[in-house]
Amino acid sequence: MPSTLPKLKEKEMIVSLQSKDAAIVNKALLDIKKLGNSSLLPQIIEVYVSTQSEQVKLGIERILNQLKESQSIDYLMTALQNKDYKEYHQKFAAAIWESGLDASSNLQTLVEIALGTDYLTCLDILTVIENIEEGLSESDIEQSIAAISEQLQWKKSDNDPLLASIIQVLQGDLID
Repeated sequence: MPSTLPKLKEKEMIVSLQSKDAAIVNKALLDIKKLGNSSLLPQIIEVYVSTQSEQVKLGIERILNQLKESQSIDYLMTALQNKDYKEYHQKFAAAIWESGLDASSNLQTLVEIALGTDYLTCLDILTVIENIEEGLSESDIEQSIAAISEQLQWKKSDNDPLLASIIQVLQGDLID
């Protein structure tokens, strides 16, 4: 599938996504889903965090959980790092593993987020890391283990068992 939409169609979809009418937004989401295109992900994410419509949120979650284009990971990682979207971080982390996106180049960022997030988001980040099959550098693994170990030593949280599990997964990757 093409990675960019014709500019006119893209503009029409952006306008539809910004509509106050949930039916118009849902129609745009269906069109975007059919196209299988990630170029509108920033706008979709913005609608997701700003809409009050549960129907629209569910439609967007379906799209996020079925992303196939490799550049989708960049948009999700940006959303995960956005502190204004903190209450949605768990959904963005879940979308990474639900879609089977390659997060190997984002290990350190994922660990940083896991160190300062809520339990469910940390659990989803653990799942993302568990599902990374290859591409992790030894340096990234060692730095991530060190960062988690330091936090486990000095700062107690409900996430400690999950963080310890991340260390176990990463240590297993070092051995492989």
